Amino acid sequence: MTRKTMGLRLALYMVMVLTLGLLVSGCSDSPSAPPSGDSNWPTTLTAWISDGSVAANEYTQSQKFGDIEIFTRLGEDEVYIAIQSKKEGYLSLGIRPEEQMQGGDIITCVMDGSQARVYDTYSYGTFGPHPEDTAQGGTDDIMEVSGSRQNGLTTFEFKRRLNTGDSRDKALVAGNNPIMWAIGPGPDISARHSSRGYGNLVIQ
Repeated sequence: MTRKTMGLRLALYMVMVLTLGLLVSGCSDSPSAPPSGDSNWPTTLTAWISDGSVAANEYTQSQKFGDIEIFTRLGEDEVYIAIQSKKEGYLSLGIRPEEQMQGGDIITCVMDGSQARVYDTYSYGTFGPHPEDTAQGGTDDIMEVSGSRQNGLTTFEFKRRLNTGDSRDKALVAGNNPIMWAIGPGPDISARHSSRGYGNLVIQ
């Protein structure tokens, strides 16, 4: 092999190494893709508007619990929530219950005619009762409430701080949140639920 041939091969090798380096560095700067398998991950979020309807890309997560579907979207220090069902009775979301209903921070939603009402309550007994926080020395921390009954779906929207500072509220966190849920037979929130269950609400 002549010295000239060796020089040409060395030059070709250097070009290949530099080209490979540029390709690798270019890949490392590419934007990260949404988590695999998460069909709910929106490419672009739309503005959150409390109007009693769930718009495309308004929420980042949705989960079904029995006949209830819960949509969530994490803000800086608050969470945006929509609760939806084909049922016409009240819908309840209980945050971090300790035993049965006891210690649960219970948010109960009901349509009063065309008016949406969302109650911030706390259960101090295994099977209730759960009076409103304001009747127990606490505060009402449910904000920007809206609701509707359209096309066979009842939908409620509201927001709440992750940690309200109210002793009658349980903190919500990014990640897993143990919950209970219930559906009433009608709009009377004092009536016993017709179905209920427990689950884990993921907020992200």
